[in-house]
Amino acid sequence: MFATHTVKVGADEIDETNPVIIAGFVRFGNVIGGFLHAQGVGRTVLEIDPDHVDLLRRIGLKVFYGDATRLDLLHAVGAAEAKLLIIAIKDEEKSLALIEACRKHSSKLQVLACVYVRDPAYRLIQEVADSDARRG
Repeated sequence: MFATHTVKVGADEIDETNPVIIAGFVRFGNVIGGFLHAQGVGRTVLEIDPDHVDLLRRIGLKVFYGDATRLDLLHAVGAAEAKLLIIAIKDEEKSLALIEACRKHSSKLQVLACVYVRDPAYRLIQEVADSDARRG
């Protein structure tokens, strides 16, 4: 059986805001999302892989398709009012871009970033620490 690849033209229209935003919904994002749901904490999930979004929707999960590093999507999901952004993206450069975007445009947003490889972890830790230090 061959894998099908859904082609999406643009991001989904976002119709909710929550105190927690999850960027990426594979492994870590999925586990944390399930935990938050079990605790009654509202979360908005952004996932960039259209096939994964379709699969998650088929099993009944509310997931929005889109690139979390886009400022218009961060605004649409309510990043300015949210309390926590959980970055569960495997792409280190996208994770860094997302941290940078949050640092510039959502100064109150706390960031929790998951890394999958040790070496990039130090770079992400420094970016998050720099972001927190600038907030004062």
